[in-house]
Amino acid sequence: MRHRLVIVFIFLLCMSLFSNKIYSANVEMSVATSEGSMYRSTKALDKKTMLKRILRSEMIGKVVRIPISDVRLFVDGTKYTIDKYGLLYNQDLLTVYKPDDKTRKWLLEEYKRLKREHYGELISWGEVDRKIPKNTQFEIVDLDTGISFQVERRAGSGHADVQPLTFADTKKMKQIYGRWSWKRRAIVIKVGDESIAASMNGMPHGKGTIRNGFPGHFCLHFKDSIVHKTRKADLAHQMMVYKGAGKLAELQGELRATEWSSASTNN
Repeated sequence: MRHRLVIVFIFLLCMSLFSNKIYSANVEMSVATSEGSMYRSTKALDKKTMLKRILRSEMIGKVVRIPISDVRLFVDGTKYTIDKYGLLYNQDLLTVYKPDDKTRKWLLEEYKRLKREHYGELISWGEVDRKIPKNTQFEIVDLDTGISFQVERRAGSGHADVQPLTFADTKKMKQIYGRWSWKRRAIVIKVGDESIAASMNGMPHGKGTIRNGFPGHFCLHFKDSIVHKTRKADLAHQMMVYKGAGKLAELQGELRATEWSSASTNN
């Protein structure tokens, strides 16, 4: 009898230790444009509720590779990728877990909320043009590095021609690129309380009137923006605009493989 009591006691003690370890774990959701991005939006989630729900998730198989997603779930050191259906992919074991319907709904609500905080809104150029008339000053945030700087819109009809506001802002922009380049980058502009998805290049060209150490201006493109010469949309810029909105996969689905490949070489 005493032997049985000892076994029961040890079992209950182990269960208690296991439970305490689970409930003290860190549970965090994170959004970033890519695995290598330094700029991330994160949110700590309810530990007990989240862990209980994850532990009840059904493993439905294994995959050869993890699907592309910008949302991760970190559970006490274990990293999961979350897809748009609320499925969880263990990035080390390549296993797939399907939480129950209630859990997936809850996960996807957090997923969508965090993406809205991280990315900009996809707004057509005609509307953006009215929101940032000439001489408007606003902030640019680079979505890979997280570096931000201030600019002023100076000109532009099919897109915005802007200049860094100060020498310090020019230095920050140069820090993002390393050297001046026509390479397009996904950005968000902050105008009042709004965050708008955009694309910028990093090459000074044309005229500049602000004393800021930047020899000219650079271009910002938004959804449906066009270039001066062709009066057509620049697909490489549009890719970065959609990336800035967290909707790059949507654009990829609309393009032919050759179009995607050609535009990707400019980014």
